[in-house]
Amino acid sequence: MIMKYDCECGTVHSSKINKLIIVESGVVGVSEIIRKIIRAGTVNIIACVIAEDYARGLKLLMEKSGYLSNVYLFEESEDEFAANVEKTIDVASISDLTVYVGDEYISRLVTGGNSVFVLTSIASSTAISSSKSTVIVDKIAIMKCPFNHIASGYGKLITKLLCVLDYRAWTASQKDKKCNDILNQIEGCILRLFDSRYVYYKDGDFVRDLTNCFIQVAVYESMLDSSEMLHNYDIVSSNLQAVVGRKLLLGECEMIVGWYSFNILRAVLTHGGADLFYPADIIADAELISLLTKRKLKNVVGNIEIIKSSEVDRLAYVLEEYRIDIVDYINGIWDSLNLAMKNYRRIYYDAGLELSGSISLEKLSKVVCSSFCEQKYFSIVKLLRTRGEI
Repeated sequence: MIMKYDCECGTVHSSKINKLIIVESGVVGVSEIIRKIIRAGTVNIIACVIAEDYARGLKLLMEKSGYLSNVYLFEESEDEFAANVEKTIDVASISDLTVYVGDEYISRLVTGGNSVFVLTSIASSTAISSSKSTVIVDKIAIMKCPFNHIASGYGKLITKLLCVLDYRAWTASQKDKKCNDILNQIEGCILRLFDSRYVYYKDGDFVRDLTNCFIQVAVYESMLDSSEMLHNYDIVSSNLQAVVGRKLLLGECEMIVGWYSFNILRAVLTHGGADLFYPADIIADAELISLLTKRKLKNVVGNIEIIKSSEVDRLAYVLEEYRIDIVDYINGIWDSLNLAMKNYRRIYYDAGLELSGSISLEKLSKVVCSSFCEQKYFSIVKLLRTRGEI
């Protein structure tokens, strides 16, 4: 696994991940690693509900080795997140080692200290790249996780590509030019997976390659000065998830958001016509999102980025300068994006999952386009929406 990258810019980029361990022997292998980290004492386990069986299996192994151990389960609720953080602090205070088991939500509960995070689902690369503790990736557990979680992990990669494009456009507008070679590596990992074909998507080869892609993307992501911009579409996907009634996981919504956004980007940038539209009514967008997602309006408005008119003009100038280049880039990866969507459908078919319309195209357009106003960082689609082109 590449933890340092000797870049063409002359800089050796290093991963910020504390320690990354990949296990291919399941929960038994994880317990062996934990015994090497701490020789005796209390090992308490914090896990999401879906990882309860795994957590209890780990608890039994630790107790057989003479450790004191308990399991604390948490529902993945954003409304209860702050309270859950307080609970994890309390658990950590009575533990010699705290083991967190699950995916992204659980990784966000990690408070540092003497702790280990065991990844059992590939719901998000953030779980690896931003973890404050030693990360153990259990490939066996990932192979056994529900297949809609596998589909969710695959879905997140298309918005990651979209974020890479936005990151490049943003750095082009800055006086202090940033090195984009790490972005090239992230893009390469994703496109290689998208271009790969598998006879059967519910087999070890596909899940293995998807897991390896996720791990490598997370490592490269942790090398960036600021990786938050690579999660800029989480809020858009979260709004879509709320509208469809949480029948889909966040990553599944990200696949829809990413594919839709690439399509409107390609169409709008190809034809242009900025002077033909009125600027978007951002407050109206916020009111619509509040109505559709049943969130308080003040919370939606609080997420809106305040941009000076001079900044919009500067970014718009950059967009016009690179408009043809952006279209050429999207056209260059278009076959890979189409293949990714085809693969995504095959993932569902091979797993025997239902793949049907969860939202109409009209409602999808309203939710996604109105949600761009909540993006915390720069994105091309948000700029186009602000200017009235979308």
